[in-house]
Formats: sequence, C-alpha cells, structure tokens
Amino acid sequence: KPKGCGDVLMSFLGVVVLSFGFHIFGQRALLVRHAAEVVGCAAIASLLSMVVTCAAGRALGLSPDLNLAVVPRSVTVALAMPIASQLGVPEDGIAVCAACVLLTGLVGAVACRSLLNMGGFMDPLVRGLATASSCHGFGTAALAATEPAALPFCALSYGLTGIAASLWAAVPAVQMMLKGIAGKE
Repeated sequence: KPKGCGDVLMSFLGVVVLSFGFHIFGQRALLVRHAAEVVGCAAIASLLSMVVTCAAGRALGLSPDLNLAVVPRSVTVALAMPIASQLGVPEDGIAVCAACVLLTGLVGAVACRSLLNMGGFMDPLVRGLATASSCHGFGTAALAATEPAALPFCALSYGLTGIAASLWAAVPAVQMMLKGIAGKE
C-alpha cells in the first residue's frame, strides 16, 4: 500500500525522539536529582487528566463513547488510540480520539507559555512538567524552541506521562472508574 503524507510525517518522529534523548542524556544528573518530581508528576497528572476530562465530558452531556474517546487527549496520538481502545471506544471513535489529541496539542503549544507566565510559574522544572503533561509533543516542541532549560524535564515527562496513562488505562479498576464517570456502565 503506498505511503501517504501522514506516513512521511511519522517517519520524522524517530529523529525527534532521538534528539530529545540527547538532551535528556546531557542533563541526566539534573534529572536524577528531580526524579521523584518528574515521575510523580507524570503518574498523577496522567490519571487526573483522564478523570477530569471524563468528568467534564459528562458535565457537557457527551455520549459515553464520545466521552471515553476524548479521555486520553493529553498523551501522544500513538498511545492515545490504544488507550481509547482499552476503554472500549468503538473503532469509529478512534479518529475522534486522534483529533482531540491533535487539538489539545495545538491549543497547548499556542497557550502554554502564556498561561504559565500569567500564573507566575518561572521554574524550568515546573514549566517543563506542566507543558508535557498537558499538551504532549506539540507543547514540548513549542517550549523547547524558547526555553532550553525546560527541555529535559519536558521531554522526559512527555514520555513518562504517556507511559503512565497507558498503565493507568490497563488497570481494570481505573477502566471501570472512567467508564462509570462517562456513564457507560
């Protein structure tokens, strides 16, 4: 089957991940010193993001399937789609999941620095963790372009948040909780 534009763009993802790896490696002593904050933020932010998104969708009156499709919006598309499948989202809802992830990333990339500035958050650790856990790769790229001190935290948290969300979605009790909040069961 011939490759489309999306396939060509996805081929660049390996280069992006590799470049993040170099930045993380270069700052490994700093990251080790802040390991508890980085891992803790990824674990807590991923679960809270899914729960709050699900509750907001319910409050807005979304159907349970649509609500669950939106739940993994704060992780990269490659992980969000399997998370949505684990939550029982029908095949036609997976495209909605991908669109919500992209929209979250775009809005976050545009707004993250301004929101952090308005909140008075200037610490690179805080800025990196908040950006990566809320608007994944797009936010990481946007922040890295102007704030290289936040890049190691952002890049590591970007990956860990996606992993944590995948792990949370694999826990039957969390699946049941999210489905209950969404109104599916």
